[in-house]
Amino acid sequence: MKCDPELAKSAQKWTDQQAADGKMHHSKWTEKFTESISWKGWGWEGMDKMEGAIPGAVRSWYSEIKNGYNYESGKGTGVIGHFQAVVWKNEAKLGCGLNFKEGDGTYVTAHYAPASHTRNKEKLAKDQVKPRRQPGLYTYSFSGKIFLFLVIKMSVKTQQKSY
Repeated sequence: MKCDPELAKSAQKWTDQQAADGKMHHSKWTEKFTESISWKGWGWEGMDKMEGAIPGAVRSWYSEIKNGYNYESGKGTGVIGHFQAVVWKNEAKLGCGLNFKEGDGTYVTAHYAPASHTRNKEKLAKDQVKPRRQPGLYTYSFSGKIFLFLVIKMSVKTQQKSY
């Protein structure tokens, strides 16, 4: 996956709009990209820095795997679309937006392309979403910064919202 400047611009523009509106909400649906959004209330440790906010949002989107994701059918017992977007094989480009709004929270938007939210998503999912790796140490790169994550059992905090 590569960072895409155009997707980064659109994600940042939408993130700034959400912060200005004071609420998290999706942009207009498009076939150009898949969108994931996140908001975490002010005061969460590490959420006032990119190094905490971006991985925190990705963890919350990935945690939808707990909603009974079925690798054969591409369906779940709850919301699973953000999990799919994070791991969708053919999404090769990514742009992220980040806005720290004092007294409110941290807004994060990710735009992925090509879009994974196709009309045949369930039919394609078996080839696009593979079972997760065993726990261990993995390296991720974002905008030239490298993050190391120890993949362990994750929990989702109650004030965290991701859509």
